[in-house]
Amino acid sequence: MERAVRRGDISESRINESANRVLRAKARLGLHRVRVVSLRRIGDIVASPENTKLAQDIADQSVTVLKDDRGLLPLDPTEYQRIFSLVLTPDLESAPAAVFQAEMRERFPRTQTIWANARISDGNLASIDKAASEADVIVCSTLVRLVSGQAAAAIPDIQRKIFEMLQATGKPLIWVALGNPYILPLAPRIGTYMCTFSHSDVSQVAAAKALAGEIGVTGKMPVSIPGFSKTGEGLSIPKLEMILKPALPEELGPSGKPFEEVTRFLDSLAEDGVFTGAVLMAGRQGKVVLSHATGKTGLSNDSPKTSMDTVYGEGSFLKPIGIASAVMIASDSGSLLINAPVSEYLPEVKNAAVRKMSFQDLLKQKTNGAGAKSREEMLNNVLSRVTGMPAERFLADRLYNPLGMEHTFSKPPRGSPGATAFPSGSANAGFFTSAHDLAVFAQMLLNRGIYSHHRYFKTETVDRFTASEGAWSKPMESDWTGKIFSPKAFGYTSDSGSLIWMDPRNKLFIVLLANGSADKRLISEAQRVVCESIISAYPD
Repeated sequence: MERAVRRGDISESRINESANRVLRAKARLGLHRVRVVSLRRIGDIVASPENTKLAQDIADQSVTVLKDDRGLLPLDPTEYQRIFSLVLTPDLESAPAAVFQAEMRERFPRTQTIWANARISDGNLASIDKAASEADVIVCSTLVRLVSGQAAAAIPDIQRKIFEMLQATGKPLIWVALGNPYILPLAPRIGTYMCTFSHSDVSQVAAAKALAGEIGVTGKMPVSIPGFSKTGEGLSIPKLEMILKPALPEELGPSGKPFEEVTRFLDSLAEDGVFTGAVLMAGRQGKVVLSHATGKTGLSNDSPKTSMDTVYGEGSFLKPIGIASAVMIASDSGSLLINAPVSEYLPEVKNAAVRKMSFQDLLKQKTNGAGAKSREEMLNNVLSRVTGMPAERFLADRLYNPLGMEHTFSKPPRGSPGATAFPSGSANAGFFTSAHDLAVFAQMLLNRGIYSHHRYFKTETVDRFTASEGAWSKPMESDWTGKIFSPKAFGYTSDSGSLIWMDPRNKLFIVLLANGSADKRLISEAQRVVCESIISAYPD
């Protein structure tokens, strides 16, 4: 600093200005009055929940993206891409950026992680080359500590060659600089470049959150990189919401009203008595494109009109939505082995055939009538034993309440704002829910187990339980579902008129809650027309 002043690079007044700013900050904190830190308070301050959260908030806000030429950010966790996450460090650290790699695997289950330090073996190079060739997206992170007097040139030549090899693949490539941001000149052709300015745990977490769109990126460069960036530069990358939101009028197509025909049709069904009342919701690509309520909640003249808040009793949904969800959560946690025989969980069962059945076989059986009731009771008993609480409470604590499904219950709700519609006059449905709650649930499954960046089910669990092995129905050529939905679709159709179907190919869901007449043929035809009308609005 003294030599810089003598050369005229910095004026004494500029140094005084900085010194005064530091002294004023110290005065605001009262450091001139309390000059000694109490060691007894360190345990209350360091790593306290409040300070840990503050550190994470600061790290989140510091993430800066200088380049994103191909618009790769954020990576969508629902796309299930094969990500290769490579960490390079010029040091001899044995597991650099381990926190970052763990956070990446948590958000992107198909992530393959490899690290390399200053000693790279031929086997290590071969593994990197193979992983890069198999990946859909490559994330290369460099953990270079910012040390005075150490230039970015300290990165070994072999690691620079790895950069060149990754670029030569032509795969989408994202470079994350954990720590030293001045290494950008080493590979200026990389199109996406993110800086965290730190390699601390909170900065590693922040980098993974930013890549997954869990946080928006708003950081600006606090320094310049001569020839590449200036102080204050940085792109703004919006957060990937991953929640269900209303569609804007311009997102509904040229007319802005693509569903007038199906809503009129639903109104006519209520007028003709096919449905006493009905509530219909549909969503596509995370947006609610249709919401419509018609008719009344019951047969009597004084029955309340249905609304979007109406809660319907639909016992047939209990197994695919309630019990199957509890099984998925328990399976993910390891407390339930779905391939184990029923006898391991219910030794008191006498039926030899049932004792040999696996829990998954018990779940996917489509038995109707009294047999279905007894099977649901067995499933609930097993869930209560492995979770240590009643299945309905387990679901409320682990799924319904966190998801915001405020109108889903095992018993008729009291004081529901939209009244309650009972199936065929019965108050013992065992499952009560609203169209909005089912829509949120459907979107979570279309997001492959994630909603608002919270993971409720493992991706592979969603894939397994929404295939033919699970409690959901699949499209069948023998009925209208096979002619409307794609083979990847899954759902459930009730004899009362209700249905819930999700089609991952079109990222679309349809929820219909209804109390139908006794004519099953009319009800089935009505369900077909409703679904066909909605799907035909999206011919692609």
